[in-house]
Amino acid sequence: MQNYGCRMRLFTLSLLSIALLSGCGGSGSESDSGSNPGSTSGGITPNRSVNETSSHALQSSDLYIAKRTISTETWGNFVHAVSYADFDQDGDTDVFINSGDSSENVTASELYLNDGNGDFTLDESFFGGNPPGQVHARKALTGDFNGDGAMDIFVVGHGYDREPFPGEAPYVILSGSQGYTLGTGFSDYVGFHHAAASADLDNDGDLDILVADNNTPAVFYNDGKGNFTKNTSVLKGLNDYNWFTTELLDVDGDGYVDILAAGHEQDGFASQVIWGDSSGIYRSSNATVLPATPLHGTVLDIDVADLDGDGDLDIVLNRTGDRTGSVDFYQGYYLQLLINEGGRKFKDESDMRLVTGRNDGDEWFDWIRLVDFDSDGDIDIVVDDASRDLVWYNDSVGNFQ
Repeated sequence: MQNYGCRMRLFTLSLLSIALLSGCGGSGSESDSGSNPGSTSGGITPNRSVNETSSHALQSSDLYIAKRTISTETWGNFVHAVSYADFDQDGDTDVFINSGDSSENVTASELYLNDGNGDFTLDESFFGGNPPGQVHARKALTGDFNGDGAMDIFVVGHGYDREPFPGEAPYVILSGSQGYTLGTGFSDYVGFHHAAASADLDNDGDLDILVADNNTPAVFYNDGKGNFTKNTSVLKGLNDYNWFTTELLDVDGDGYVDILAAGHEQDGFASQVIWGDSSGIYRSSNATVLPATPLHGTVLDIDVADLDGDGDLDIVLNRTGDRTGSVDFYQGYYLQLLINEGGRKFKDESDMRLVTGRNDGDEWFDWIRLVDFDSDGDIDIVVDDASRDLVWYNDSVGNFQ
């Protein structure tokens, strides 16, 4: 394992901005046979509570930190892969980070432990002082992948962001009685990965992982102990697209995990919800294509919540410029609000409900969170970086200002 030169230092990371946000509080092998390890001859059994253990739910946190304004000697200028969980099991939320610096060098991951008062200290002992890392990590997930009751970490990235775009492999950090270890089974899956999500796709009681990719996306099925089996054939008609953001969630409440997928619409990949069913197969032909927008076809993030208080899940897409017209590539931001009308249909009501959600002259941002930022009982829209100071407040019926 490469030595990243992690040296002893006393460093306290102060929480620059905190707000109370309400939320939901391996070895491997490959199988492309099309079979689903968690299915039976009768198909997958529905689970109405499947959303509770998804990475979407587990990533919800009461921490709101200004990542871009925190300067340390180790952080790179890109801080995309951040996850929140009680890693040391002391009752408060800690922060895992794998940053990047725009070079071809690997940046080691870091774990910051919360002292319970909102001050964070770099854990020098994390992974024996020699933690794994990536060149350009894009997304970090938390979940109990090996079933021991403690949070594990999965990180996906795309490597050096220049020609010839070599890509890189994901990694998984598994907790154990002797500390953290690096799981195996992902080292051969090198690609230009921007996003991933986890949920119990086959409803067998453990967390599986979906990795979005611009060539061959893949599902990794878990045996319950953190051993993953790669399967690319359960994703039908979804290869060779610029698929750059994803979530796993039961959107329609039928007990099966659905896939929310988005990326570069200008390159032919429509933002969509791919509906899950008892077969465990996800087909592009069984999907709801979400409304597109002119000029802002680059989708950076997709999130869901009940925004209008009617009991179903609405969708917000975080968009930026797509260079097809007057807005340059990665210029500005545009938040698109899609209201769930039932029957797997969504209506674009951005212009009516989110009139200040577009600014072509400002910088784009990576991730959004749908949380009760002001603790008034409804869901607000927050940029996942306090230094941007961008919050859209809900009036309780899905109108934002």
